[in-house]
Amino acid sequence: MGRSSRQKADLNRDSVVAGASRVIRERGIEKSGIAEIMREAGLTHGAFYSHFESKDMLAVEACEYAFKVATEHWNTLLDAAEQGNGEVRTKVLERYLSAAHRDQPRTGCPGAALASDSIRETQTDHFRTAYTAGINGMTDAVERMMPPTLSKKARRQRALLTVATMLGAVTLARATRDHEFSDEILDAARQGLLGH
Repeated sequence: MGRSSRQKADLNRDSVVAGASRVIRERGIEKSGIAEIMREAGLTHGAFYSHFESKDMLAVEACEYAFKVATEHWNTLLDAAEQGNGEVRTKVLERYLSAAHRDQPRTGCPGAALASDSIRETQTDHFRTAYTAGINGMTDAVERMMPPTLSKKARRQRALLTVATMLGAVTLARATRDHEFSDEILDAARQGLLGH
């Protein structure tokens, strides 16, 4: 395969992974068909097997990709912070615990969107391994947002509490039909984590 053909194949593969990450965050693995994923990537259904051996293996890569993008975004914000990491933490919490994020699982946090898929995986455990690594990376980024005056152990514990509260609040807010109650869940979590 020539260099430009290989580059094109790599770009197509990347498009499939990115598209799958959006589709499975919105619909879950079981309800996401290969044809739908390939349409999302702008490719034909037949091209799938030239890139992946199974939908399950694609789901693992899509999970890894979604967490990588989200965590890199937070780390970029932290690296560029002029006002300190507390300001980044406030911005992240306000955005994460918002109705806009609740209403966009397709492009939102994979932690909240893919938890059920990780829980239900029973065959290979590859997806759960990828999900766990993603949550760990997310927690590491949140740990960087904690006050530097805290001990390493206290920063880690507070980061874990923050991540668990964030994911739990968004999951519950998405699971309820009543928007007023859903908003109340998000507001309570946001206020609690921001200390208001």
